[in-house]
Amino acid sequence: MNRYEEHGYRDRHDYLCSLADDYGVDEDTVFALAELLGEEEDFDMLVTEIEDMEDDVL
Repeated sequence: MNRYEEHGYRDRHDYLCSLADDYGVDEDTVFALAELLGEEEDFDMLVTEIEDMEDDVL
């Protein structure tokens, strides 16, 4: 079982799509940011950056 499955997702793609949906951020933006930060930041810095984006929109 990989780390995405451990968190209830099929794979990284499923996880990133869920982040985009949960935070109302464009999928292309989430995928680009995830690529920039790297997989090791998927459950930490990526989430923080997306939360910051959401705050900027509100």
